[in-house]
Amino acid sequence: MSATYHPKEELIQLGLAGPFHGGLTIPIGFSLNPRKYAAGLLRSAISGGTKVYGNTAVEKI
Repeated sequence: MSATYHPKEELIQLGLAGPFHGGLTIPIGFSLNPRKYAAGLLRSAISGGTKVYGNTAVEKI
């Protein structure tokens, strides 16, 4: 499998401006930063009115 490196300037041209130093694309898809993804979901849930409780044991699903 081959990967293509994109320097910061090229990412900006691709519409991916942000605090990135570079990136890789691979033919089978892309990856996410799991911590940033989870933080974004949390922000979205809170802004939508969801009550979020931390440090709470799950007792039942």
